Amino acid sequence: MNEFEHRLTTLLDDVASSVNPRSNPDAVFVPTATVVPNNVRVFRPRYLAVAAAGVMFVGGSAFAMERLSGDKPARVTPAATPESESTNVTTTVESTTTVPQVVVAPLPAESANKPLIEGRSVEPTVPPTEPTVPATEPNTVAPVVIEFTAKLGTNGLANTPMTQGFYGNAQPGSAIHVASQYGAADTTANGNGKWETTLTMADVPAGTTVGVRITSSTSDRVREFSLVRPVPPPPAVIEFRAKLGTNGLANTPMTQGFYGTAQPGSAIRITCDGGVAEAVAGPDGNWDAVLTVPDGPPGTTVGVRITSSTTTVVREFSLVRPGTPPPVSIDFTAGAGWATTDATPPVDEYSGNSTAGAVISITSPYGGTQVVSNGDGHWTARPTFPDAPVGVTFNVHITSSKGTAAYDFPLTRVAPAI
Repeated sequence: MNEFEHRLTTLLDDVASSVNPRSNPDAVFVPTATVVPNNVRVFRPRYLAVAAAGVMFVGGSAFAMERLSGDKPARVTPAATPESESTNVTTTVESTTTVPQVVVAPLPAESANKPLIEGRSVEPTVPPTEPTVPATEPNTVAPVVIEFTAKLGTNGLANTPMTQGFYGNAQPGSAIHVASQYGAADTTANGNGKWETTLTMADVPAGTTVGVRITSSTSDRVREFSLVRPVPPPPAVIEFRAKLGTNGLANTPMTQGFYGTAQPGSAIRITCDGGVAEAVAGPDGNWDAVLTVPDGPPGTTVGVRITSSTTTVVREFSLVRPGTPPPVSIDFTAGAGWATTDATPPVDEYSGNSTAGAVISITSPYGGTQVVSNGDGHWTARPTFPDAPVGVTFNVHITSSKGTAAYDFPLTRVAPAI
């Protein structure tokens, strides 16, 4: 320390003693001074002469020139006006004397926060107070809770098998279980908490109510639904009908088409003597079939009977083979008008029945004739026998081309009466 600094230090100590008298050992309060940092400027060497001018007292206050040092300057606050900091000790001293404020040169750096007593820095008598508020932990964001929900999706209750879609929300990764007495389904909620699935229910009778229970592995909630299997509407009543279709009765073999309506799925059966045809009514109730009929002579009539498995109604038809029908077979019969004749020439009458169109032949030793039975099967004939002698009995023989019977009638020519 050079002489100037020594003298300045002594001067400052004297000033401090005048401002803060030495403590009385018997006093209740011990005056102290608190060092308060203050920004001051440092005089350059060329101003040393001015700094040596000393101390000037103005209005009872003492001022001292700043100490020329490289240490950070400090400001000394009298005990009458202390300033408190968390790391310093401040004591208030009762005094009736106004204490002037003194500006002193800065102390060394190691004593900047120490109280100054009698111009010297001392250690504080109270240790620094530790913070009473604990350090705050970093904020932790609570996980978002997604409510477990379930809703109805695509409806396939009328399908076979019966189906129902479901969808909803749950915690990501939750296992979703959908259960019913007719089937179950499982799925997992995705990263956004969305889930969906389809429940398939087999063999559910129409009109049945199916209970569905949906649970999540991350929730104690249960979602329940009641699904009703629809009852299909009753099918429309379609009258059983039958009509004639394509006609092939002149073919060989002869055929006949039929068509009509019936309840969808009905079994249609067409029968006749020697022929059968079958069909099934489609979803729209329409049906058709072709019956093959055994060959018959022209004019032959064939009876056809058509039935349906869904009704007791019977449809009937008569099919006729084209052409002239054969005549009805009639047993051949014959009769004579009389057994004697006096006519000239001799004559007799014969009649009877036979199949229509039959040729009736009448023969005798003395003459004869032929006739054809009409459509009703009746025939008549009046042959003459011109060569028959008088008084001679002869036989007349009659046959039919459509009969096996034969008839013989005796005839006698007599002389005419005089």
